[in-house]
Amino acid sequence: MYRTSHDQSTPIARSLAAELRAARLRKKWTQAQLAKKSRLPIRCIQRCESGGGSGEKLMAAFAATGLEIVPAPQPRQHARTIRYEKVWEPTWSTPHHITEAVLEAFERDKFCLDVASPDPPTVPCERFFTEETNGLAQTWQGDLVWGNPPYKPLKPWINKTVSEYKAGKLRCIVLLIPCKVETNGQRQLRDAGAITLVLHTRLKFGGRKGNPEFGSALYVLGATDDEIRRLRKSLPPHDQLVNLT
Repeated sequence: MYRTSHDQSTPIARSLAAELRAARLRKKWTQAQLAKKSRLPIRCIQRCESGGGSGEKLMAAFAATGLEIVPAPQPRQHARTIRYEKVWEPTWSTPHHITEAVLEAFERDKFCLDVASPDPPTVPCERFFTEETNGLAQTWQGDLVWGNPPYKPLKPWINKTVSEYKAGKLRCIVLLIPCKVETNGQRQLRDAGAITLVLHTRLKFGGRKGNPEFGSALYVLGATDDEIRRLRKSLPPHDQLVNLT
């Protein structure tokens, strides 16, 4: 099951359209076959795969492939705010309200490790790796690890995340990356068991003017059900993606 926004005006909607097409192709169906199984006209399937389908039609098409769209719960106000000194904001530095929401949900004041940090760090953490120390060449350990890695290239960071998690070197890791759910890398995270939380609004990153040209998602590996429930309450508006297939 996928839980996500189906607002057709967003980059996320275009990613979902690509994911629907990918799901159809994985089943080796034509658009006509998907139309028949979802009981929709083939023109509706064509619109859905181009990012123009309505929410109702998208839900029907996704359901035929084994996926489902479910609205997210309403967020609440933070019970508390974690405060720390703002020291330096390099290019694309992590938005503070996101890390505050994660730390609140995990009931912590800081992360055990930030795998891709400026020096000094802008995320509260016990340890951090910088461009100079190269997090990709280090061992990632800790109960709660944070990553907002370089996005170009992103795949090595996804490979490292999955490898360290499967090796049992860390309990839980939270990644903030562009929301491109149709890519092999992000499918790799979901196949490893990651919970995907797609933010409704484009983030404003530190050191940048205006908003980026992409939506963002949090990928969470290793969290307990209670931690995920608390995280969904503390984050800004978002929807959850969970793969049932």
